[in-house]
Amino acid sequence: MQPGRLSERASKAALEAKTLRHTINAFGHGFEKRWRDVMRRSAIEELERTFQKVMKEVEKEDQDIAQFPALHGDKEVWVCAACHRGACSLSASKMKRESAPYVSAIMRGKGVIYLPVETLSNMIFELKTLILEGRLDESIHLTAERLIYDRMSGMRLMQ
Repeated sequence: MQPGRLSERASKAALEAKTLRHTINAFGHGFEKRWRDVMRRSAIEELERTFQKVMKEVEKEDQDIAQFPALHGDKEVWVCAACHRGACSLSASKMKRESAPYVSAIMRGKGVIYLPVETLSNMIFELKTLILEGRLDESIHLTAERLIYDRMSGMRLMQ
C-alpha cells in the first residue's frame, strides 16, 4: 500500500467514526431520556399508590375517632414512618393532640418519624414535583416508602 492511500483511508475511517459517534450519541441521549421518563412515571405511580394506601388507613383511624369520641376525643391521626433492616413502612397512628409533637421528637431520635397528615400530603406533592423535574433521578430506584421516609427524616416538623 502506498502511504497516500493509507492516510486517505484513515481520514475516511475517521470521518465515518465521527459520523457514527454523533449517531450513537443522539440515540444514547434519546434512549436515556425515554428511560428516565419511564422511571419517573413509575416512581410517581408507586408514590401515589403508597399515599392512597396510607390515606385509607388515616380515614379508618379518623372514623374510629369519630365513632368513639369519649375514648378518642383528644386524639388526632398522624402518619408514622419506620425503617428496619432496609425495609420501610408507613402507617396511620392516633396520637394525643397535646403530646404529639413531643412524642414525635422523642421517636425521631429512635428512627421512627411521625408527621401530621397535612404535612405528609404536602410532602408527597413536593416529591412528585421533584421527581418530574428530574431532581431525584439518583433516588427513583428506591421504593416509595423509602423515598418518603428519607424525605421525612430530612424534614423539620413545622408547627
